[in-house]
Amino acid sequence: MNSVKKIQIETQKQKAIKLLAEGKHSEAFINLKSILQKGQIDIEVITALAHCYSAFGQPREALFFLEKALKVDPDYLHARFLKGCVLGDLGKYREGITMIENVIKDSLDNFETQGNLGLLYQSNENFSEAITAYNKALSFTDVVNPRILEINLANCYSEIGQFTEAMKIYDKLILEDNQDIKALYNKSVASEEMGNSVESLKLLKQVVDIDPDFTKAWDELADLYEKIGAPDAAKECRTKAEDIRSRE
Repeated sequence: MNSVKKIQIETQKQKAIKLLAEGKHSEAFINLKSILQKGQIDIEVITALAHCYSAFGQPREALFFLEKALKVDPDYLHARFLKGCVLGDLGKYREGITMIENVIKDSLDNFETQGNLGLLYQSNENFSEAITAYNKALSFTDVVNPRILEINLANCYSEIGQFTEAMKIYDKLILEDNQDIKALYNKSVASEEMGNSVESLKLLKQVVDIDPDFTKAWDELADLYEKIGAPDAAKECRTKAEDIRSRE
């Protein structure tokens, strides 16, 4: 391959990686496939392509390309990290946890690796370990979109019955954005688990006012109304939930 063509391919690769970082997965994918079609086997390109497949909800295709990347360099940290995430997408949580823990030990320790480790622990119902990982992730100063980490952290606290810690986080998120559906909904669930049906009912009403198509919230409202002895209101909520499902 002549030097001009190498420069062109490198320029195209950098463009694709930039698009990927901006979340423009479809545009990045087109550029990456174009590079591969030119016969250029590059570990960064293969790994980036796997990232695209993962973003498209195609974990098996992502894993295929990650395995190819790791054949080129078994120690390539980014491919190992992504493989851990993809294994989680495939429901192989323990394998994914082990892989990301090893990546962190091998010096790739940042909010992204810790946050994804937390997600895998949470998915595997290891809530205490998830809490540790999420707190580590939030300790980094360059966290991107900390609200996602915070809501997951609050949910984990709620799962193990540490409602005071969970409520502090939910309240903080709602104070920052009173239209935050996830914070409002999850706070309503925690409130009900704490025995505060009145607060839970109030929060669920806020949720469906913001998003009238939130099926799960209508289901929860129906259950609450039945619990407090309001069968007509419960029936109305169930009807709304069924109507939404029929349109999905």
